[in-house]
Amino acid sequence: MLFLCACIPLAGAIDTKPQWRVIHEPMFSLIYEANIHSHAQRVAVQLNYYLNQHLNEMPLTRAMKPIPIVLYTRAHTSNGNVGLMPYRSLWFNKPAPFAQLEWFDALAVHEGRHIVQYNQMSDNLVAKAMSFALGELGSGAFSALFLPAWFFEGDAVVSETLMTEGGRGRTASFDLWYRTDLQERAPYSYERAMLGTGFDRTPRHSPYVLGRYLTAYLRSEYGSDLFDRIINRLATPSGFNLDSALKKETGLTLSKHYQHMVSSLQSYWQHQQSTLDVSRVDLIKGQQGEHWQSFYPINVVDQQVFAVKVDAKLGSSIVVIEEGRDRLIQPLTNRAARSYYGGSKTMSVVAHNHQWCWIEEKPHAKKPFRDTADLYCWSQDEGEQQLSVGERFTYVGSNHHQFLVNRFNEDRSSEFVLLDKKGGLLKVVPLPNYSIAYDIRPVQDGWVYVLSGGESDGVYHIDRELENTTLLKPNSHETLRSPILTEHWLLYSSDVSGIDQVYARSRASDKTYQVATRPYGSYFLHWDKVNQRVVMADYTAQGQQVVAVEFKDLPQAPTHWKPVDAQPRSAPIFMEALEQHLPITEVEITQVTFESEPYSPVRHLWNPHSWKLLFDGDQLSASIFSDDVMDKVNVQLTSGYDDSAEDWFGSINAQYRSDAGPFYRTRIEKMINENDQVESSVSILAQQPIEKYFGVYQSTWQPYIGVERQAFNQGDSLTRLIYGTRYQRIKERAFQAIETPSGFEQSIDGQFYLAEQTINWLSSSKLTMEGFNEKQSVDFALSLQHLNTPQSMLSQPRIFSPIDQLGYSAQMEANYRINLGPVGRSFTPLMYWRNTEVNFSLLSQQVGDSNELAFGLGVAPNVNVLRNTNLKLKPSLSLYFQPNSGAVSLEYQIQLGGF
Repeated sequence: MLFLCACIPLAGAIDTKPQWRVIHEPMFSLIYEANIHSHAQRVAVQLNYYLNQHLNEMPLTRAMKPIPIVLYTRAHTSNGNVGLMPYRSLWFNKPAPFAQLEWFDALAVHEGRHIVQYNQMSDNLVAKAMSFALGELGSGAFSALFLPAWFFEGDAVVSETLMTEGGRGRTASFDLWYRTDLQERAPYSYERAMLGTGFDRTPRHSPYVLGRYLTAYLRSEYGSDLFDRIINRLATPSGFNLDSALKKETGLTLSKHYQHMVSSLQSYWQHQQSTLDVSRVDLIKGQQGEHWQSFYPINVVDQQVFAVKVDAKLGSSIVVIEEGRDRLIQPLTNRAARSYYGGSKTMSVVAHNHQWCWIEEKPHAKKPFRDTADLYCWSQDEGEQQLSVGERFTYVGSNHHQFLVNRFNEDRSSEFVLLDKKGGLLKVVPLPNYSIAYDIRPVQDGWVYVLSGGESDGVYHIDRELENTTLLKPNSHETLRSPILTEHWLLYSSDVSGIDQVYARSRASDKTYQVATRPYGSYFLHWDKVNQRVVMADYTAQGQQVVAVEFKDLPQAPTHWKPVDAQPRSAPIFMEALEQHLPITEVEITQVTFESEPYSPVRHLWNPHSWKLLFDGDQLSASIFSDDVMDKVNVQLTSGYDDSAEDWFGSINAQYRSDAGPFYRTRIEKMINENDQVESSVSILAQQPIEKYFGVYQSTWQPYIGVERQAFNQGDSLTRLIYGTRYQRIKERAFQAIETPSGFEQSIDGQFYLAEQTINWLSSSKLTMEGFNEKQSVDFALSLQHLNTPQSMLSQPRIFSPIDQLGYSAQMEANYRINLGPVGRSFTPLMYWRNTEVNFSLLSQQVGDSNELAFGLGVAPNVNVLRNTNLKLKPSLSLYFQPNSGAVSLEYQIQLGGF
C-alpha cells in the first residue's frame, strides 16, 4: 500500500490523451476510449446477446461474475483473449479477413464463450474450493490441470461457427494442414495430435483446429451441454480428469472418441474428394525433401515465378523459381509472412519496381498495447527500406508508380491511402467503417480488391483517381481471395463449395464458371499474360506446391469450364445436428443506448485477485497478489511469523508501468535467515525496455538504475546504487528449429556502495548459434566480475566452489545441444514424452589463481504431464568429470513450467 501512495505523484506521467469510459452491465464492464463510443454501444449489444446464448447451452448455478473487458484500439493486431490473474478480457483492434464478420462481433461470440467457460468452473466444488483458497490462482491452476487447450479454443470456434453465418469453422483454409495430412497419411494418436513433438509432419499443432472438430463431434453426438456435465465431474471420484469424466458420461475414453472422430472426418472428406472432377495442372515447383515446406506465388515474369517460401525448419524467405528449382533472394520475417502460413491466406508481399514490399506489424518499442504497421520494401540495390513511420496499415497493392494501402484507424474507420513510389502521401479515400481491404491489385484503369468485415463485402474495382467504385462480385457467405480483372473476366478463388477453387465471372453477363478443381484448394492466383496461364499455390499434405492452369482471356467460356449456379453454403461436418438445436439468429442492433461514465485507470490500480498461505515448519506466511486490469500496477504483499526467531517478517513488491514507457519497481522487505538473523531492505528501481527489429532479428535493450539500502540486526547497514543494462539480439525461430533460437545477449550490472565508495560489477555474455543442422545448437556463456565487497553477483555454480574472493573471477560454459527428434509416446495418461535433448558441455571457473574445469554429458527429455499442453516437465540428468581433482559428480534438475 505504501507503493500505491508513492505512485500518486507519478499519476501525471500517465498519458492523459486517452479518455477512458466504461459501460457497466450485469455480466461485464466494457472499458473503452471515448472516440469509439458508438462502437462500444454495438459491442455491448453483441455481448449481451452472445453471453446469454452461451449460458443457454452452459447454464450456471449462480450469477456470472462480471468481467472487465478493455477495447485497446491502439493495438493494431488481430487478437483477443480472456485470462485470469487478473480476470479480464483484452480486445485488439485490427480486423482479420477470415471470419466474414465484423471483428468485434467475432470477438463477442468467441471471447464470450471463453468467459462462460471460465465461469463454468464455479459450478465444480473442487474448483470452487481452490478458488476460495487461492483466488484466481486456484481457478487458473484448475483450468490448466484439468482442461486441455483444445477444449477452450475448439469450443469457442464451434460457437462462432454455430451462432453466426461466418466464423473460422466455415472457412476452408482454416484446417488445411490437418485436413490434408489426415487424408494422405495414417493419423497420429490422440496424444500426439494434441501435444505434438516439435518435429511433426505439419509445422505446428493448433488447438483451434483439433478442438474445432473434437468438440463439435462430441457436442453433436452427446448434446451441447456435454462439457457442462463433464466440468462438474472433474477432480471428483466420479471423473477425476477429462478422460475419466468423459468416459463416465459417454462410456468411451478420449482416445476412442478421437478415433471415431477421425474416422468420420476421413469418410466425409473421402466422399467429398470422390465427387470432384480434378483438373490437370502443370507443375512448376513440387515438394523436395522430407520436411514441410510451401511456396506462395508473388509475381510471374516470363518463365520466372517469384514466391514466398515457408520452411518448417529453415524459416520464411522470398525465392525465385526457375526450371523447378528455387533460389533464395531474401530472408523474410515471420511477421511479414504470417498471412501466408496462417488461416487467412491473404497476399502480404507484392512486387514493385524490381523490389518486394509488404506491411509489417510491430509492437511499440516502449509502450505496451500499442502497435504500428508500416510499409517496407527490399531490393538488391538498396536493401530494406521503411517507407512509412507510425502507421496502421493492413494490406498493400502496387503498380509501377504507386502504392495503394488500406489503413484501419484507432476510431475503427477504414480508408484507402495512395502513396507515391517513395511512400509520399498522394490521396486518402474513406471505406466503410469496420471494413478491411485486402488482396489489392493494380489493373489497367485502376485497382481491384476484396472488402471484408461488413454488409458491403465483395470484390470491387476502383478507378485510378480513387473516385468511382464498382461492385464486381458480391459475397455469398464465402471467403473471397486473389481477384484478377482481365478484359472479359473476373477471376478469383472462393470456398463456397467447401474447398477453395478457382472461379471466373463474366464481366458481360455476370455468369460464373469454375475454372479449375483441385483436391485441397488453390490460392494466390496470378495471371501470366505472356504464357496464357494462371499460376497458383496448390495445397498438398506437405505444404503448397506451385502449379499453372491454362487461361486465355476470350469472351466466351471454354467448354471445360463448369457453369456454377448460386447456392448457399452447406453446414460444415458435425454442425448439422447442432444447428437444429441452436439455429442461427441475427443480432438486432437496437437503438438502446447504454449509459457510460468516465473510467480512471489510476483509481482502479488496486485489484487483488489471488492469495496463498504457506507453512514450512518454522515460518507461517500469507501473500496477496494484485494486478489492475490495464497492467499498470502489479503488487505482491507478504507477511508472516517465524516461530524459532519469535519475530515477524514481510515484504512489499510492486511495479508501476507509466504510459510514457518506463517501469518503476520497489521492494520493502524484512526477512529472517536460517541463522535467525534479521535483514531489512528497501529498494527502488526504474527500468526502460526498448525493442527494435532488424529484419529477422529482434533486439531488446533494458537499461535500469536504482537504489537499495540493507540493514542487519547487528547494527550494520549499507546503501548501494544499482545500475546496468542488458542487450539481447535474437533471430526468429522456424517452426521446427531447435527450441532456443540463435542470438546474442550481453548484460552489464554494477553496484556502487555509497559509504565505502567501492564498485562491484559483472559482465555476462551469451551466444547461441545453429550447429551442423537445425536440430543442433552451440551455446557459449562467459561471465566476468570484479568484487570489492564479498557479495558475489555471479550465480552459485552447480559443481564448483562458492565465489567469495575479492578481485576478479570468471565463469565459462560451452554446450553443444542435440535434439534427437520426435518421441511422441505416452506412458499412462500421466506422462507424454515429446522429444529428447542431449548435450556435451565444458565448464570452467577462475577465481584468483585457482582454476576449476569440468566436462559434462547430459540428457533432458521434454515431457507433458496429465496430457496437458500447459503443464511441461523437463527433467535433466548430467554427469560431470573434473580432471584437476579426478572427481565425478551426478547432477539432476527438474524444470516445471507452462502456467
